[in-house]
Amino acid sequence: MSPTPGGVVGAGRPAQARADWMDVLRGVALIAVVLFHAGTLLRFADLQVPEGLRAVNGAAAPLRIPLLVLLSGLLMPRSVSKGVRRYARGKLAAVGYPFLLWTVLYGLVYWPGLGVEALAWLVPSLLTGGSYLWYLLFLLVFYAAALVVRHLPRLPVAAVFLVLAELAPDATKHLERPAFLFALFLGGWWLAEHPGLLRTAVRSPLAAVAAAAVLGASYALLDMSRYGPRALPGTLAGALVLAFCAHRVARSGLLRPLRFTGRNSVVFYVVHFPVIYVLMRCADLAGVEGPVLLVVVSAGAALAAGAVLALARPRSGLVRGLFTAPGRWSASGAPVAAGAVGGPPRTSP
Repeated sequence: MSPTPGGVVGAGRPAQARADWMDVLRGVALIAVVLFHAGTLLRFADLQVPEGLRAVNGAAAPLRIPLLVLLSGLLMPRSVSKGVRRYARGKLAAVGYPFLLWTVLYGLVYWPGLGVEALAWLVPSLLTGGSYLWYLLFLLVFYAAALVVRHLPRLPVAAVFLVLAELAPDATKHLERPAFLFALFLGGWWLAEHPGLLRTAVRSPLAAVAAAAVLGASYALLDMSRYGPRALPGTLAGALVLAFCAHRVARSGLLRPLRFTGRNSVVFYVVHFPVIYVLMRCADLAGVEGPVLLVVVSAGAALAAGAVLALARPRSGLVRGLFTAPGRWSASGAPVAAGAVGGPPRTSP
């Protein structure tokens, strides 16, 4: 049996159907990211985050970036099977390129008014993950590190990085956080290489109930709002509960928007923040009050902008160039086919 996530649903179904549950999970994680930034960016409108949203965002922390990283790890067997050269070109095209391009675009949006002297700290900060695009930078580093450790056993290496995360100072963005997330990445990779276990985990009601109990205990006893090894039980439990639910309903017509969001995750991720930021700045200039309404409008606008661009991407080379490197840098060395919805969805985060 091929050690890929495809074995979860079972043989006999097309490859696309076998990935539906993962697309749903990515969609859920992306919407959680959008809501988080719609709340945190209220500060640019001189407004406070509503307590209810603050609580929701805190509870959803393990369902945002950690879930996306875990899912990226699940796709590793398929990625590395392409060979080192195609693997590297694909990741640079689908992750490295949008990171650099949107770092520049975001810098152009954020920089006006700061003055030329601000460039001395702004440029290095942005290029080292000092913006919302840090996730893409970290993911690119994880893909590079995966080549180094690809011949080593996954779980022992993951354990080493969990120890490093525990030893690192708490809440350090470039120490504790990447070590913890890379451990999750390796854990997802290991699961993908054990399709029987993965199949059982996402199908078993008993496993889902046990995971829900662990998740509840984690929320009650641990700080789940931070990326660190102490959040590992709750993070894995939350991912399992969501995977169980997604697996059962993934092909529902009602979830088509979530699947679409998940398949085009890189588009929604890079687009949402600038849209929300600009709207918050405009709201501040207009003296708009009402944080709840502003969160709803800005999050809705960000998702709408992402949807429009995701729909346009397979039809427009110009739009496609906003998210994927030119064809000669792609994994196959050829431009993305115009009829491929969302381009190469399995290489996006």
